[in-house]
Amino acid sequence: MKKSSRTGWHRGITMICWVFAVNSQANDQYNRGADYARQIQNQGTAAMQAFKPNEVLLHYNAETPEKNHYGGVTAPRADLVEQGNAALTGSEVGKAITASLLNNPKEKLSMEAPFISVGREAQNTAEQVTDGRFDGCQMQRVSHTEFTQHVCNRDTRVEQTCSRKATLTGEWTNRVKVVTRSYNLENLPFYHKDENTHTVITPDVTGDIIEAGYRYENWYSNAELTVNLLGTSFIYRTWGSVNQPFWPTVTALQAGKPF
Repeated sequence: MKKSSRTGWHRGITMICWVFAVNSQANDQYNRGADYARQIQNQGTAAMQAFKPNEVLLHYNAETPEKNHYGGVTAPRADLVEQGNAALTGSEVGKAITASLLNNPKEKLSMEAPFISVGREAQNTAEQVTDGRFDGCQMQRVSHTEFTQHVCNRDTRVEQTCSRKATLTGEWTNRVKVVTRSYNLENLPFYHKDENTHTVITPDVTGDIIEAGYRYENWYSNAELTVNLLGTSFIYRTWGSVNQPFWPTVTALQAGKPF
């Protein structure tokens, strides 16, 4: 039996954190290296900016006709076909190339050329290497392993189900026993907790609860108590006599397990 009430309290915990700062000083070797890097960091850029190709390269000409062949990485593709044909027919170099092609006939390949004669000789003497008659050839036993991959049209793991009808025979009876238990709260142990009175009921049977009820006699007093029994609450009035059923939320009991 439980009389409803509620109290609460709070507890606070204060945490203190320490933060440590550590200062590290660079060593002398790092300082010397950093100073040297600062001294030479602009020497490469300065050398490129001060370079004058007309003073260094012999016969340097910055305004050649080929300058228009390249318009930069973002420029569209230059049409070199027309410019190449014009250079081939109009420039001195192009004329010399054309005259050389016309005046010098094609040379026939000689079968005695080294790159041909060596290959033909290897072809003619290949049998001496493959027939096993030369001194360096020895019979050897060779073990050969070959791995192949096959694809099956059907899975190697096949699961099938089958059904079979069965009939139970024999005699059986339903072993259901209905028992009734009554508990007098005056004879049971109890304790007080959080301004509530708790009574401990320990059943001696196990099973489902079919029906439940409570009963009390007239105490000749004027008081109301909230009772919580098997998960169900109801009002207990001390005046008058009551004997009525109720529907508990807990629908099963276990022997030796108190509630």
